[in-house]
Amino acid sequence: MLNILPGHNTNILSRSGHEPQKGTLHIPIWGDIWNKGLLPEILKYLEKTHAFEKYVIDFAHESHLWVGCNKDTTPVSMFEWTHFCLEYAGINSDRVVLKSGDVNVKSAYRGWYKLFSEKSGVHINDICVEYENYWGTVVYNNHQDIFDYIKNHKSKSKVFTYFNGVPRHHRLTMFKHLYDIGLIDKGFVTMLCDWQDIQIFYRNTQSSMPNLPFPLILENSTDHYYGPLNSHTQIIPDDFIKAHAESYLDIISETTMGNLGVPSEKAFYKDNEIYDDYSGPHEYSFYNPVFLTEKTWRAIYYGRPFMLLGCRNQLRKLHEWGFKTFSEFWDEGYDKERTVSKRIMQVLFNLKSLCDKTDEEIKSIFESDEMKSILEHNRNCFIELNKEKKFWFTDKDRFGDDLQLSDILPDLDMFDNTSSDEKSFEINRFVGKDCRIISR
Repeated sequence: MLNILPGHNTNILSRSGHEPQKGTLHIPIWGDIWNKGLLPEILKYLEKTHAFEKYVIDFAHESHLWVGCNKDTTPVSMFEWTHFCLEYAGINSDRVVLKSGDVNVKSAYRGWYKLFSEKSGVHINDICVEYENYWGTVVYNNHQDIFDYIKNHKSKSKVFTYFNGVPRHHRLTMFKHLYDIGLIDKGFVTMLCDWQDIQIFYRNTQSSMPNLPFPLILENSTDHYYGPLNSHTQIIPDDFIKAHAESYLDIISETTMGNLGVPSEKAFYKDNEIYDDYSGPHEYSFYNPVFLTEKTWRAIYYGRPFMLLGCRNQLRKLHEWGFKTFSEFWDEGYDKERTVSKRIMQVLFNLKSLCDKTDEEIKSIFESDEMKSILEHNRNCFIELNKEKKFWFTDKDRFGDDLQLSDILPDLDMFDNTSSDEKSFEINRFVGKDCRIISR
């Protein structure tokens, strides 16, 4: 029995400054909703209660275009999936807001909508699509501020940090390059995966890196899924703080470098190649994401210089928002490079050139007045951008009195992602084939 009061006043749009919306339900797309493809059945179930005037379908913690694939491995985008879910549940498009962590999500949706209309000849009502700075507000509200400690710590034992949780292809590619040119020992480096994960991406990697223990973790860590590398609390392990304090800059390896990718990227990587060219259906050339996670925002908040393995034009977007970066000290032309592999190599060249300098030369760069001015400016700009937004990572604090899915459906075991397929719901006009989302 659902504990839902029709007309319940909520304010789940408050993160982006909207006025409270009566009878609105916020649905974060993560956990089983994402992994098991439960959204169609959940929405259909909720719609029968007649309790909600609007729904916020929130992908803001991610920027991936693909949410899964159909049984023929055809990629299915979040736009297709959302429209499928709405039609399956009998919900009009004007009652929905879709949020994404992609800064360019509006143009991506317009591109998808145009493509769909041209290919299908079918008119569908568009939905409201918005960018949400999810990770910036998470960092500001819920990460421990260690700016002063880092600023006042003068002793440096390494040049850089390179922290990695999920073993994405661009992260492993950069990691292998660092190993091959002898830079691993110049930084605090982590790679939180086991040998079998690495071997999916590279063949014969174990024999070529025989002296590295995986998972590669910080010196005093005992759990390779540990601390702030994949959690977001005020508690930061001492060795994580020490690594920042005893190094000069961060090599940020973002969640995506802007290549479209695939629902299950591991299955599409072969030998030692980077799949720069694979981007799903060719027609999706309109997809040009810019996705900033806690990895970038944390560096700015902590007052850290950085080189960025991110999306094309990600630095340019920071400049548009008033931030400054580091072209005075190294070449940031990589931000304009279209090809992922070339962007990685340009960052690698910058880092190698820096590490080849003497200790005194490196120190003079990072302790210069020009560098300090940039770091303080960026930190102040970040605080100004996020100080009006109250967004906590825990479910209890994030929405205050606002209503979200876990308030009314704490247990999702009652839902099964096979139901929509068994009912033979027609989604073929969205992607051309039967596209029930399969488990990721």
